[in-house]
Amino acid sequence: RFAFPGLLNRIYFSTNHLSLNDPISYIAVGGDGALTDDNNGVKTNSVITIPGKPTILEWSKTGLELYYATDDNKLYRISHLHTLLDSTARNYNGKLYSTYYKFNASGTPNPNCPYRTTLLGTFTKPITSISIAESNTLMALTFNDPTGTSVMTSTADISKSDFNNIGFTSSTGNLVTALGASGAKVNCSLIEKTAPYKTAFVGTDIGLYYTPDITVSNPVWTGTVTNVNLPTAQIFDIKQQTLKNYECYNSGQIYVATNGRGVWLTNNYFAANVISVKENSKDVKAENNLSVYPNPTSGEVFLNFNGIDGETATITVMDITGKVVLTQYLGKLYTGQISASVDASSLTSGMYIVNINSTSGIKRVAKLVVTK
Repeated sequence: RFAFPGLLNRIYFSTNHLSLNDPISYIAVGGDGALTDDNNGVKTNSVITIPGKPTILEWSKTGLELYYATDDNKLYRISHLHTLLDSTARNYNGKLYSTYYKFNASGTPNPNCPYRTTLLGTFTKPITSISIAESNTLMALTFNDPTGTSVMTSTADISKSDFNNIGFTSSTGNLVTALGASGAKVNCSLIEKTAPYKTAFVGTDIGLYYTPDITVSNPVWTGTVTNVNLPTAQIFDIKQQTLKNYECYNSGQIYVATNGRGVWLTNNYFAANVISVKENSKDVKAENNLSVYPNPTSGEVFLNFNGIDGETATITVMDITGKVVLTQYLGKLYTGQISASVDASSLTSGMYIVNINSTSGIKRVAKLVVTK
């Protein structure tokens, strides 16, 4: 599913998988735009068109809700988006959905519609970013308000609350001191994906700030993150790879986009992909153990293994697809402990397999993780 802010205050959704659309076709939430029965937080029996134009979109981690801000400083949630894949009305008896609507081209309400738009908040300053925790219950908002409240977090489950009970509290903490003097605004935010979902980052006009707990009453934000060493530059976007480590090779890595200083990343939250290496339990002598250290590494790697007199060997390093990315000829070996080293500084972050290919036929295999 795909969404983007369009003309006439509309939110549009792709009706099929994007690769199957030729040309791509969309439907709008409401025949005349996004619609809701929330009138500044007051539930009514009538339906109104949302007056503001969408400025920011953010999906829930389940993909079942879409949160968006408008240019009149309001925050909305659209629920049950999975039902937009067909026109079948379905019953839903959960909280907040006892009355919901579907609109045809003329704007006539259909009370059997399985989705609705709900107002979550009205604010005094423009919303600059929306971040959703992996739990799908916590939200962080940032604002263009250098001398006031620039960061807020929700105090109730964002997927089940409305304007009257969701609640937002300031998480600005000491940011007001750092930003206020320069008039810098917060442009983007991220809640780190690891439970208990408290670590957060914000990108500002004067650099990246971090707090280990955004949920406390006065979070302590610092502009220095271990092993990042970002320059003092405008930060316009922060993204984290949220796929599991068995689904990708950069799980947990955080990417930061700057103005004029390129894209940076940190491996502080990197989760290595673990790959099993088959061992021959029947004949230990037939499989000499290979030790690789340091592991993980970002540069030189040392290898130790038992050699056989007269054998000829080569070190081969392969990536996870089986492609050989590095080789080093060891020549003729002797019986006893063999030590060698490999320069892995040219390799990108990820998982690799190290092999000692030998004329003796002995299998020597080890895993290597490279982090940058």
